[in-house]
Amino acid sequence: MIIAHLDFMIRAGAICTMLLLAWLLLRQHRHVRMPAILFAPMALCTSGFVAGNTPMSSLIPAGSIGAVAHAASDFTVAFLWWFCLSCFDRQFGLRGGVLGVGLVWTFLAALDRGLFGQAFASKGLSIFLVALGFAIVVHLVSRLLAERRGDLIQQRHDASSVVVILLSGMLFVDLAADAMFGFAWRPLAFSMAQNAMVLTFGLWLAGRLLVVRPAVLTFDVAETGPSFDQPVPQLSSRRTLLRLLCRHSSHLPWRPG
Repeated sequence: MIIAHLDFMIRAGAICTMLLLAWLLLRQHRHVRMPAILFAPMALCTSGFVAGNTPMSSLIPAGSIGAVAHAASDFTVAFLWWFCLSCFDRQFGLRGGVLGVGLVWTFLAALDRGLFGQAFASKGLSIFLVALGFAIVVHLVSRLLAERRGDLIQQRHDASSVVVILLSGMLFVDLAADAMFGFAWRPLAFSMAQNAMVLTFGLWLAGRLLVVRPAVLTFDVAETGPSFDQPVPQLSSRRTLLRLLCRHSSHLPWRPG
């Protein structure tokens, strides 16, 4: 029972964290733009995946909620791919091949899940989804690594590394397990590790996005915080300018898509 409770707490924590971040980002969509818009469906799909990612049938949502979560989980790959590219890829635009491949994934996933009838659910489309998923992971990792070259902002270097390890790694391991052991293979330790990676990513992103403002808790009128209106000190070298830019960049929102 302790393991069951731990599994439930990890999944509940991951779902709550992702949905809370989606709500907060949507409130700032005018400033964050494309990443905020894409994070919301990614959070919903990821939450659906986590909700059913356990071998304990008694802990899986039933009824209409379980059906919706089960269906949404198949669309996680496309929205995760688009969200990561919108954050780190300067060339990203939701058009062309990136949009087309993502739509193909969602269409095949819907067919495989039986959303258009059970006649397509047993046609072996999962094999094509696994192959397409590997191609998406390779493209995502290659774009993130390519964007690291020539990028002078250390925070973005660190963030791309976290995304590669947690999100791309989780997706790759899941696809590899499907290819080697079958789609029904879901031991408890494996599913808990996947859910823990989602929770870790959510907590890491929350730590990057959320800013504590003490004045809010004390209801002070004046709030303290970083300001860009402060006079710029005299710079004696190019290295000093670079340090100043990197320091201010930590207060900027994620780069718009």
